[in-house]
Amino acid sequence: MLVRIVILVTVAINLAAGEARAEWAPSLRSQWLSICQGGCQQQGGAPATCSGYCDCNLAGLENSYSYEQAMERRAVNSEDVRRITAIGTACAQRTLGR
Repeated sequence: MLVRIVILVTVAINLAAGEARAEWAPSLRSQWLSICQGGCQQQGGAPATCSGYCDCNLAGLENSYSYEQAMERRAVNSEDVRRITAIGTACAQRTLGR
């Protein structure tokens, strides 16, 4: 369920595949965190737990996708879905105990 949120949020901002890059621009980080935390809380997550979950996901995404790639607005491919799902699963296990 929360992994789906991460995938949907990522599709919404249209990330493209890539190698490790620099930290995202503050405005993009803020937008992503807001959407992620809102979706997590709608699924019944506590604000503090959702904050940790979303921070974990953002850190993982920043290691795989640059700000520029996010702004290219290309569709997410199957490799992206695999990476994003792995990041979400690891973060759920780490922060939510799932």
